Amino acid sequence: MDDGSACTSNIPKDAKVAGCASWCAINEAYSHCQYCKCASCGFCTPEDEIDHVYASAGGSMVDCDEPLALSEPLRGVNLDRCKAECDDAFPACQAFDYAGRQQLCTLRAGEVGEPLEFCSAAGSSTFWRVDIPGASTDDAVDMSSNAADAEAEAEAEMAAARPPRRIEVRARALIDSESGEEVTLHGVNVFLDYLRFDDVALLKQLLPTANMVRLVGVFWNDVSPGPPPDDGSPPPVCPPADPCCVDDAAVGYFAPKCLADLRRAITRLTDAGLWVIVAAKARFAAGEGWPQIPDVFHDDALSRRYEALWRHLARALVAQPNIAGYEVLSEPRNKVVDQNTVRRFYERVCAGVHTVDARVPCVVGPSPYYKIWNLNETMVLRTPSRAPMANIVYTFDFYDPWDYITNDPSTLGYGYPDDYPCSIAFRGWVRLFRFLFWVTVKPHPPSTQ
Repeated sequence: MDDGSACTSNIPKDAKVAGCASWCAINEAYSHCQYCKCASCGFCTPEDEIDHVYASAGGSMVDCDEPLALSEPLRGVNLDRCKAECDDAFPACQAFDYAGRQQLCTLRAGEVGEPLEFCSAAGSSTFWRVDIPGASTDDAVDMSSNAADAEAEAEAEMAAARPPRRIEVRARALIDSESGEEVTLHGVNVFLDYLRFDDVALLKQLLPTANMVRLVGVFWNDVSPGPPPDDGSPPPVCPPADPCCVDDAAVGYFAPKCLADLRRAITRLTDAGLWVIVAAKARFAAGEGWPQIPDVFHDDALSRRYEALWRHLARALVAQPNIAGYEVLSEPRNKVVDQNTVRRFYERVCAGVHTVDARVPCVVGPSPYYKIWNLNETMVLRTPSRAPMANIVYTFDFYDPWDYITNDPSTLGYGYPDDYPCSIAFRGWVRLFRFLFWVTVKPHPPSTQ
């Protein structure tokens, strides 16, 4: 909706015209976009009306070429206003620089597409326009025709008759259950709270070969319970500020609204043909506050709730296609817990998931924090007969070189994969040695069982 256009809502004291107030937030789009006061914000545009988005290379990354400004920089404007100004000046404007702290917007003239080279500039970023092709309106491909409707109905019936598409673990390979072909998963991490309406389209534009999203979408016992009760009793399992953790066993201890939000996000991604790994973030259940705050490794009641939570989620998503895995605890955060205790916890949770959906992989990693040096034989999940559990994916963290991953200016000019001096690839260790070595950084496939 255009800024300033007539707008009506059923919300008391709402505006009569569309706007984008400073308090409108993308992570609250579900509720905020119902206000006229937020209706003209970019993140409130209906998906079927989107024909372009603006991309950036991340914070503090700008086009190395000095901008040829269309006009004097705009001051005191938010990012959505800056995008709107560039839209109004299209096609002369297809890119702009924005400095959030100064609320400074500089429209660039005569530049089309992604910049050829980026430079570091604290607090400022370059955004460029990415056009999203619209659906064809050719009558020959009008999907409202009777023949197309009949074909779609037949395909839906066939899909309902076969099991949902899954990733299957066979030895060291990941297999598409539908095609039988080996799959290499590569893509991005997305937090459910920050899944934007245009993320899928933008991913297709910027990373056309990406085929997977790791959706961090199960938040449970992820909020601090605060100070312990004055009477010395243990803190509540579900802190008052935790919106998804509930005490109702009938809903798997997971708030129905949170499940609805999760399913909506998964469907949006899988409808675009993407695989989805559903990951849980449960900081305090995972041991971040232990021993002051109970965790799943030391509290049997909490552990049983967590197992029930994942059985409930697996049951709710059992018919959902394109599930590549359930990452049941990202990540174990207790730094002193025995690895065998962590493994036994994983065995119970994954066994529960597989009683509901044996075809979906269970994704696990070592304690603490998925440290790669703890990924060894003690982490192999086993059945009661001590045979290795089937359909398990073992993962680990590998944030090297850290400076490159975090866009540190010292790594400008390097890529991935690439050759790095040890002073950058392993910063902090080189001072222990007298000579400078180089290391080749390249991806390695995940370990599977």
